[in-house]
Amino acid sequence: AAICKAQQVDVLHAHLSQESWVGCLGAHMVHRCPAIVRSRGVVVPVRSHIFNRLLHNYLTDRIITPSKVIYNQLVALSGFDRDKVSLISDGVDIVRFSPQVDSSAAREEFHLSPTIPLVVMVARLERVKGHAVFFQALAELARRLPTLEWRALCVCDERAPGALAATVCCARELGLSERRLIFTGFRSDVEKIIAAATMVALP
Repeated sequence: AAICKAQQVDVLHAHLSQESWVGCLGAHMVHRCPAIVRSRGVVVPVRSHIFNRLLHNYLTDRIITPSKVIYNQLVALSGFDRDKVSLISDGVDIVRFSPQVDSSAAREEFHLSPTIPLVVMVARLERVKGHAVFFQALAELARRLPTLEWRALCVCDERAPGALAATVCCARELGLSERRLIFTGFRSDVEKIIAAATMVALP
């Protein structure tokens, strides 16, 4: 509230639920309340209880969703003002993520031939991203087609200490060896990794 008052903020933009509650309540305590915009980018269902309706209908001016799935979830909620929800699809840098991006460097880095099928998953290490599903699918592929040659890359960043080690352990316990599944850690050049992929998994 003190920041809004001192700097005459015009728009307050929040993402997470905790941020939204703190931001909305603080903004409404100042003399000149800014416009309050909430971005909701997760598919976890919103509970239709009185507190969420208060936040949505009275404390927030606009809710932005990046996908039709999330948009449809919100506008279908009973007691929620659907006119406050807007759909603004995520954009893609079509120059950076172009089919013309050279994939040879990424394959050479991980000692992969140009022709071997490569499955790639790019996601932060959180349960909602579905790494366990990805590993189970790869293990099932290896079991059903034991003679098929393929490789997989898991591109991920560690948000909590020990998360990467635990994730690697989970994969290895399913029989996915270092030869079959490589963990790259955080990468700033994911466009090259994706360009090298035969298939991208988004579980």
